[in-house]
Amino acid sequence: MARRPKLSDDLIDPEQLLAALKSCRHDVAIAMSRMQINGPLYVAASELLSSIDAVAFVLTNRHDFFFRRSAVRLVVSPAGSISTILSALTTE
Repeated sequence: MARRPKLSDDLIDPEQLLAALKSCRHDVAIAMSRMQINGPLYVAASELLSSIDAVAFVLTNRHDFFFRRSAVRLVVSPAGSISTILSALTTE
């Protein structure tokens, strides 16, 4: 039986992983805006966002990685679209 090669977290590109997590988090947040609040899918998606935030914390040691600089830009657009608001939350 062949042995599995040793894996290392050193092989992970943190910047690339954070970019993928940011994109995924944004898409999940948009989808959640269309889900029944507190329904099973919404709850699962909420847990997914928490897990994404946990991975980002491990990589950056910042609890607010996806939210830094966004609090001051959280302004409802004239159309009041949720995607505009969520984009403000996840863009740097």
